[in-house]
Amino acid sequence: MPAKPLWPPVMKAWGVETLRWIDETFKEGGRPAWAPLKPSTIAARRQGKGSGSAQPLQNTGALRASFDVTELTEAHVTIEPVFHSMLDTAT
Repeated sequence: MPAKPLWPPVMKAWGVETLRWIDETFKEGGRPAWAPLKPSTIAARRQGKGSGSAQPLQNTGALRASFDVTELTEAHVTIEPVFHSMLDTAT
């Protein structure tokens, strides 16, 4: 019986760690820090569907929550936002 390759758990762990890093980056407001929102943007957010957050890129949380491992191979881990599919279905 051939031995199982060692790369799947290693690459999966790398993907999980990268997702954790992305989440921490959102919590910290960017690395380096994202530019603050203009007052007009914050005011518009408070009238829209989101939370009204003054944090850049975090009004609804959809982008932050959209990142996922989309491909896992021996050579690489692909992590990308699936947010674009939400935009395709938005009305």
